Amino acid sequence: MTGIDRSTISEMIFRLIKRGLLVRKRSMHDKRAYLGSLSELGRTALDSGSGFLSELEDQLLVPLPAAKRSEFGHMLAEVLGRVKSARC
Repeated sequence: MTGIDRSTISEMIFRLIKRGLLVRKRSMHDKRAYLGSLSELGRTALDSGSGFLSELEDQLLVPLPAAKRSEFGHMLAEVLGRVKSARC
């Protein structure tokens, strides 16, 4: 599904929990499963990262006029979609 090995995902989740960015609890519907969600600290980190990415995008695309930025975004999405399809 993600193309990432299960053990790698488990390690990533463990590190996020250890850093206080993610919390997990048992599923009420399946006692074998855990559910993960962002902690308040995780939400804050995500929100601040989103702002940073937005600023970076603005800086990278400043040479393009607004209409071309939109066109570039659509073309990039198409390329990424084809790359994903080729990997599956």
